[in-house]
Amino acid sequence: MRSATHILHEIDCEEERVGRVDVILPCESAADFQWNLRQLPTDPAHSVIVPYTDKPRALPRDVRSLRADQLTSGKTLMAVIEQCRTDFIVLVFPDQRIRLGSRALERLVDVALDTGAGLVYSDFYQETEKQIHEQFLIDYQAGALREDFEFGPLVLLSRKHLDQALTRFGPLDEGLWSGFYDLRLRVSVDSDIVRIPEVLCSKVGPQGQTQDERLFDYVRPENRQAQIEMERTATAHLKRIGAFLKPRFKKVRRHNMAKTASVIIPVKNREKTIGDAVRSALAQQTEFEFNVIVVDNHSTDRTSQILSDLAKRNHRIIHIED
Repeated sequence: MRSATHILHEIDCEEERVGRVDVILPCESAADFQWNLRQLPTDPAHSVIVPYTDKPRALPRDVRSLRADQLTSGKTLMAVIEQCRTDFIVLVFPDQRIRLGSRALERLVDVALDTGAGLVYSDFYQETEKQIHEQFLIDYQAGALREDFEFGPLVLLSRKHLDQALTRFGPLDEGLWSGFYDLRLRVSVDSDIVRIPEVLCSKVGPQGQTQDERLFDYVRPENRQAQIEMERTATAHLKRIGAFLKPRFKKVRRHNMAKTASVIIPVKNREKTIGDAVRSALAQQTEFEFNVIVVDNHSTDRTSQILSDLAKRNHRIIHIED
């Protein structure tokens, strides 16, 4: 039979395991904020921090708030994190409505404790007026650099790993858009980013852009400043982990470019398909002159020879060997 002391010790260990959570719940839309606030469980182990530009009315007494610029800013994110005093931080991303599953926060914490992860995320439901469907995310791989990697409506951060990353690498980039991207890259250096293959929450409302639709966001003129910040953040990360390769430049032989348009094909080791690709491009019917520029990236098969032979037979083909 277990002693009372043993039972109390087990209870203490279980309480310690649960961990306390600060939920960062941004207020950018009053209606969305009130909706999200109602989804959070009432639990003394959890507290809510509300960064806002326009302070919401009638906040509960136990909710802390602070005036802050947009949460995508590294400076703002640092200021909000400094207000957190718990073992784990749940960051709810802005401009959305969420619905938490039963014991979702506890499940996130359990996985963080079991794996020692620095960041944990999960699959989720997308709820619209007409349907509910599961959004299955992908596992985070070491070296992932895409800035719009899909984490779902929220993530859990380990305060211990977050503090280690900020102590080791310093404060986040102060750009207006790169805050979370920089934070996630720093955390990933010394700790794992773990996906829970379970649906723990829902994103409620119209579905946003898909991954395919976001694919070319980086070339939209209105996103130029954000892209500059992301490039700066990615470059700094590569330097931190010793993976940065200093660019080398060399003069390229000038070609006659007096054409209305050019089709540019980068290629490496595609001896079976490159001929068809070039002939297909040349076969396009136009009312203007165009050429086909093939950039051969150190091919080690017959790709270079095939391109060289094609270029000798057709003056519209420019073969550039990198």
